[in-house]
Amino acid sequence: MTGRISIRSLMIVSILFLLISGIVEDVNASSKEAIAQAMKKNKFLFLSFYEKGSDECDRTAKIIEEAKSKWQDKADFISIDINDSKEREIVRQYRIWRVPVTLVMAPNGVIVTGFPGVVGLEELKEAFIPPKMIEIIGGLQERKVIFLSIQSENAKYAKENSKVVKDVADVLGKAVRVVEVNPKDEREEKLLKRINVNPNTTNAVTIIISQTGQIGDRFEGKVTKKELFASFKKVLAQKSGCGSGGASGGCG
Repeated sequence: MTGRISIRSLMIVSILFLLISGIVEDVNASSKEAIAQAMKKNKFLFLSFYEKGSDECDRTAKIIEEAKSKWQDKADFISIDINDSKEREIVRQYRIWRVPVTLVMAPNGVIVTGFPGVVGLEELKEAFIPPKMIEIIGGLQERKVIFLSIQSENAKYAKENSKVVKDVADVLGKAVRVVEVNPKDEREEKLLKRINVNPNTTNAVTIIISQTGQIGDRFEGKVTKKELFASFKKVLAQKSGCGSGGASGGCG
């Protein structure tokens, strides 16, 4: 089916903005309780929206049942009938207008991906993303620019870069989220592969990600405050449609 959403690119988040609003407090009591319980158990949560009499929904339900049997130790599963009056609020909250749709929520409440249409077991498996990728997606859903700092303790320029990134982030405040990644952390292998960083790198790596999930500037080794401020300004210009010549073009 066309229009499928996946986590194969961080740019997915710009699509997810249209699909979800992601505020737990606004869903109905039963669904809110189920979400809260999953978070307390530090589990992922799969929300499967369906309607009775739909062949595609029936096919998806069988896949979801198979997923339950495989991953019940690390995920909870909720099926929601979009025509059930008790579920009207959650259907409206997540802007569900066509089924089947499966949304995946991380243990911290961040919706990390969604699958419209019939979904396969392997696609669902890909939704179990590492902790730092969850942090990134959470920041993007809050419309923040991400300063992704990748370095081991002994990486060249590690201490210097950490201070520079923190100092710039302090100035920019809520507009930025800093995500620090240790490339030696095996859990982050999937993230490192996505952003093309060698886990054995001896250099500190700093990557800027725009609010729409697009990879911006990348700094291998030492980074300066001036470079970070310039990169931040660049991604803001891209968001506003100004492009690289934003200031001179009358956009700011």
